[in-house]
Amino acid sequence: MNKIFRYSLIGLMAVVGMMLGACSSDDDAESTTDLGEQVYFSNALASTIETPVTNSSFDVTVTRVNTKGDVSVPVTATMQEGSIYSLASTSANFKDGESEAKVTFNYDPSKVVYGTYYDITLNLDTKYTNEWGLASYSFKAGATEWQDMTGKANYREDNITSLFGLGNPVYEVDIQKSIVTEGIYRIKNVYTNDSFLEVVAGLNGTADTSKDYWMTINASDPNFVYVTGGDTGFSNDDYGTFSVIGYVDYLLANGTDLATIKEKRPDLFG
Repeated sequence: MNKIFRYSLIGLMAVVGMMLGACSSDDDAESTTDLGEQVYFSNALASTIETPVTNSSFDVTVTRVNTKGDVSVPVTATMQEGSIYSLASTSANFKDGESEAKVTFNYDPSKVVYGTYYDITLNLDTKYTNEWGLASYSFKAGATEWQDMTGKANYREDNITSLFGLGNPVYEVDIQKSIVTEGIYRIKNVYTNDSFLEVVAGLNGTADTSKDYWMTINASDPNFVYVTGGDTGFSNDDYGTFSVIGYVDYLLANGTDLATIKEKRPDLFG
């Protein structure tokens, strides 16, 4: 499965009528207390928060509808055992006229382990929320070992396209490098991006774009480069979901050590 990868610098009306007839003038204008502060977590908040070693804290935004007055909303956090993060304040403090407040977490950057993430759930005191807004927010916090590289990588496809006689298209994909291990790279969404889907448009295929799919390039030894595959995110009505795997990775998974593969099958490397 070895390829050459070239990095190229990736009924309400009736109820209202009845209420108007029954209420006094004092009841017409509900107080702020009756309405509640209507505090919530936006459903657009990220499911993952990156916490690099260059920082020692991060913020989570809390939003409110009623912006009148200074309000302090109690907040609690449930965290995974062993978490390196701590809640700096037990409240979200809104200032008069402002719709957003910040909840801060602190952490010791020296304890950050790249690739390790911790589950955290924030909860608002429901006295200040309503039934339409999110009163809790769950996310993962940690630091990725992957860094985006400038430009794109060129990928030459000869797996799925060869199976269906569609030639060997070359197209650009995003590429990242590991900041933990020198010479380890990965390419993104090789089989779910628009360039690939254009080539296989007539195959009654489906691409899962709900998440990212990666293929790893191990160039830690530049003389013996190999690829680790996996799920592609692409499926076909007749064949189901496709996965790919490099031959070297296949042998490793079945118990052959890398030194033996290099000695016996150097032809499998790039």
